Amino acid sequence: MKILKVNMTEGKIESIPVPEGKALGGRGMIIHLMNEHGSATAHPFSSEALFIITTGILGGSAAPNAHRISVGGKSPMTGGIKEANAGGNVGFKLGRCGFQAIIVEGKSDEWMVLKVTAGGASIEPAGDIVGLKNYDACDKLRGRYGDKIGIAIIGRAGEMKMVNSTVAITDPESRPSRHCARGGMGAVMGAKGLKAVVVDDSNGELRKPVNQEAFKAAAKECAEAIRTGPFTEPFHQFGTPMFVDIDDERGAFPHTTIVQVLLSIRI
Repeated sequence: MKILKVNMTEGKIESIPVPEGKALGGRGMIIHLMNEHGSATAHPFSSEALFIITTGILGGSAAPNAHRISVGGKSPMTGGIKEANAGGNVGFKLGRCGFQAIIVEGKSDEWMVLKVTAGGASIEPAGDIVGLKNYDACDKLRGRYGDKIGIAIIGRAGEMKMVNSTVAITDPESRPSRHCARGGMGAVMGAKGLKAVVVDDSNGELRKPVNQEAFKAAAKECAEAIRTGPFTEPFHQFGTPMFVDIDDERGAFPHTTIVQVLLSIRI
């Protein structure tokens, strides 16, 4: 596995090794790369700031539920390191292409698309997808690159660098319906002049474990635990909102604390 390092200003792309001796993916990889390659004083929309995309430790393998995608950088909302994640097909395809993460630095004067394959990557003009809503833009990208691609894309809010903008990820049906929604990462991606990342794993391959039999047994056990677990059916029926009542009851919602404070004030 390797890391792609993309300079949007120079149009330069290089491959660097994944850190040795560290099992990093998702949020852990973003924190590591921000500390190693980023600047604490850079404005989130500056050329010096980083935008990072990374799959999980087992992304691109046959492990079940191991292919979420994380995006991160310096949040325009908080000024700290932020990670946001989603499901979809990009994490799996990125791993199949042999890449653990993508670091994007610099800033392009024109809107661009980053195309990633098992053979490397290229930066290409975004063209007529600029200004389009995500679903329409993804339709055009599939017309350009084929139906088997995974896409991470920003909409018009990201283009305008609105700090509540998201990075949309295509789901298994190729719809940009999964969102890395927190911290304003869509705005950070937009500040790079990066409209979309297209991942084509047509020539990629499933990551191979060192011990095939042990991995197969562990994956089977994990899949069975997921299938029969107590949260499987509620998640199937309701998705993440199933936690609304649970979090409210344990006082994890911010509004609960606010209400308690208001009730404690004597008028």
